[in-house]
Amino acid sequence: MNLRTLQAEFARLVTNDAARRSAQRADGAEGSSDTPIDTLARLPGVDLHAQTLKRKRLVAARAKLPVTAAVLDGALAPLFMRFAGETALASDRRYERDAMAFLDWLEGEITSNAEAVAGLDVLALRSAVRFERAVLRVVLRRRVLKIALVDARRWPGLPPGARRRRVAIWLRVSPNGRLRRWIL
Repeated sequence: MNLRTLQAEFARLVTNDAARRSAQRADGAEGSSDTPIDTLARLPGVDLHAQTLKRKRLVAARAKLPVTAAVLDGALAPLFMRFAGETALASDRRYERDAMAFLDWLEGEITSNAEAVAGLDVLALRSAVRFERAVLRVVLRRRVLKIALVDARRWPGLPPGARRRRVAIWLRVSPNGRLRRWIL
C-alpha cells in the first residue's frame, strides 16, 4: 500500500465513524487480518483526532452557511456531527463542497427524518437551505450571474421590514473576480 492510498484510507477512517469502529473491532490476533488501516485505527488518539476534524469542519460550515446556522441555532452542532460521522470530507479541502454536501444531507433529513428537525421552523430552514445552496453554486461554479427568489420572511435576526420575499442577485465580473451580491 503506497503512501497516497494510505493517506486516503486514513482520511476515510477518521471522517467515517462506522469505518473507524469496524477497523477498531477487527481482530488483529495472530496477524490474520491486520492491515495498516486496522493498525492505524487502534492507535491511541485516533478518536480524538476524528472529533477535532469534525469540529474543524463544523466551524468552516458555520462560516460558509450563516443563514442556515442562524435558523438551526443550537441544533446545528448535533446535526453536523451526525453528518460528519456519515460523510467523508471533500478530498480537495474545499469547504464550500463540504457545506453543499451538508445542505443536501440536511434537505434529506428534513424530508425523511422528522425527529431530526423537530422543534425547528421547517419553512425557514428550507428557505435558508435554498438560498445558501444558490450562493454555494455561484461560488463553486464560478458563475458570472445568478438570480434567485428567496423567502426571508422567517429568517431570525432580520428586522421586521426586511422579512419578505426578495430577489437575490449575485454577480462576478470575471471568473476569478470578487463575488458581489444584492438582495432587492
